[in-house]
Amino acid sequence: VESVPLALQILDGAPIRPGYPVTLERAVFELKGEFDKSRRKRRKRRPKGSNAKKKGAKGAKGQEKLLSWDDGPSDEKQLRKIACTVVLKRLFKPEEFDDDPELYGDLTSDVRTELEKFGEIRKFVLHDRNPDGVVVVRFADEKHSAACLERMNGRLFR
Repeated sequence: VESVPLALQILDGAPIRPGYPVTLERAVFELKGEFDKSRRKRRKRRPKGSNAKKKGAKGAKGQEKLLSWDDGPSDEKQLRKIACTVVLKRLFKPEEFDDDPELYGDLTSDVRTELEKFGEIRKFVLHDRNPDGVVVVRFADEKHSAACLERMNGRLFR
């Protein structure tokens, strides 16, 4: 596997943050101590007629769903939620809240007031510690979210 030596060469000693270097080394897989087969934990057998088969089938179905190449939610309700949601980035810097404790309330009301011009808001969350300055809004209708995207994309807000 050539990616391991390459990762070791590139990343070993590289800083994650200033003053915090990463230390990488090749993993060593070896048995610690002696293996005693008699001390191995035994699984309990389930009695016949229990719902073990049902749980196994359900678990397999869940695992199949997790490992599938599905494009995302196929549920109509989930798709509608996604279509009505808008994520606004770079509206603020988290450091601004340290200097002015009232900024959170002011910014929340200002942004919400501005976005209500596009339509009814079902959910509004201002993530004040997100480094990208994120606000997530879910509108009542897809038309409102589309109008918001059209008008707010690339716009400076202050």
